[in-house]
Amino acid sequence: MSSLPLNSSDIHLVVVDCQHDFCHPEGALYVPQGERAVENIASLLKTGKVARVTFTLDWHPLDHCSFKPQGGQWPVHCVQYSRGVALAESLMDPPLLSSLHPTFVTKGANRNQEEYGAFAQPSVEELALLQSGKVVVCGIAGDYCVLETLRNVLKVRPDAQVFMDGIASIDGGTALNEFMTKHQIERFQ
Repeated sequence: MSSLPLNSSDIHLVVVDCQHDFCHPEGALYVPQGERAVENIASLLKTGKVARVTFTLDWHPLDHCSFKPQGGQWPVHCVQYSRGVALAESLMDPPLLSSLHPTFVTKGANRNQEEYGAFAQPSVEELALLQSGKVVVCGIAGDYCVLETLRNVLKVRPDAQVFMDGIASIDGGTALNEFMTKHQIERFQ
């Protein structure tokens, strides 16, 4: 796996689930190193090398099947209209974001279906979105939502890359690294 330097202003950054419940120590499903990943993503956005950004958001109803009270494996998290779904504060830079024309893609709204990855069944608009620029994926959690989103993006953009400094994983990065090695995914640094 090679590493490519940041030298293009035509980067389309896909930022997966950098939400309060995942990246803040008081969040319902905090992922270790979440704050570091978010800070690195914010720094990348401020370089001027990113032309477009898409944020994916976990967006669950209160009775989602993945929640422990419904027999699922996860604590209640990222409930629609709650503080937990909020984008990480360090990514909330109105002048910067308005210049990047951000797009927001929600997932996990169907109470009866677990949905880790965005773009599983992309709309025409989402497919068009993925055709713009060099697609680079980052976010939280590397072993679940980032990995599944990457799998989905690769169906449309086999040249997609991963910004590893912008990843936090529950498993410390093992699953994502193994997938990237197996599929020869480029690291974007």
